[in-house]
Order: sequence, then C-alpha cells, then structure tokens
Amino acid sequence: MFPYMRYDPPIPYFPIYPTSEANFRFAYPAIDTKIFSKSVKAFSPLMYQGNKLLSHLNNPSFAHKLMDAAQHGRKAQVEALVKSIGLTVPVTTHFSPTGIVFTLHSRETLDPFENCCSLSFAIKWGH
Repeated sequence: MFPYMRYDPPIPYFPIYPTSEANFRFAYPAIDTKIFSKSVKAFSPLMYQGNKLLSHLNNPSFAHKLMDAAQHGRKAQVEALVKSIGLTVPVTTHFSPTGIVFTLHSRETLDPFENCCSLSFAIKWGH
C-alpha cells in the first residue's frame, strides 16, 4: 500500500452566529401588495395574447408553415408568421429542431408596472 496516504475526515460545519442573529441578517422589507397587484393586473393581457397565439398554433395549416420555416432556420419567416396573428404585445421566438419557445413581453411604457412581466412557453415538435 501507500505508506504516505492519509485520510482526513470532512470538517463539520457549525454556524458562527446563533439563529436569531442569522435571521436578523436576512430581514425582508415589509409586505406591500400594491405593487404585486398592479403586476398581476398587467400580466392579464399576456395571458389573453398567449391564448390567441395558441389558438393559431392549433390550426394545422399555420402550424405546418411555422414548423417548416423554423426547421429550415428561416427566423424572419417565423417572425412574420407570428406577427401575422396580430398580437398586441412584443413576442420573441427561439427554436430548435425539437421545438419552439415563445416569450410574450408586457408593453413597453413609462409606467414601470406595465413592463413588469413576460410569459414564456415551450412547445415540443420532435424528439
């Protein structure tokens, strides 16, 4: 065997601070649901637009055109097809040979609650 090999057991971890001091270091701000409520309200149009997109994707003719363009790497054609749906929010698409990801963005406005959120969904079409 190897006479110079030695085994050092792992050193156990013990917190330096008592629990009460550790919790103090990670204090959160007071809960204010106004911002959250405004963000939820701004998110509702994204859900509506996402549903509109999904209903178009359910059309076999549209789906075939979209998949064909994506599988041939024609990003401009994919974006044109998505734009032809008439969505009122910005959409970005990312696709691969196995599927596509749509991200719907809230409108860009001066109100910080209007551009608070995005909705992404991925749809698989291959293995």
